[in-house]
Amino acid sequence: MLVLKINDVKNFMNQLLIGQTFDDFSLVEASITTFCSFTIDGKLHRDFLTVTVNSSPIRTLPTVHGKN
Repeated sequence: MLVLKINDVKNFMNQLLIGQTFDDFSLVEASITTFCSFTIDGKLHRDFLTVTVNSSPIRTLPTVHGKN
């Protein structure tokens, strides 16, 4: 296990939740506490998501979109 102290929390959370910085990492578990607590267990709920394949010739990755 690796434990890090994040000095710029706002920028880190922006990159973690919105940016593409951590896209190549595999999330196993996360816990975020602000005005309430959020726990991410890393399980994929397939009935909530649809998966399409990015047709980039350089690199093919699944793209996940929420249901409308």
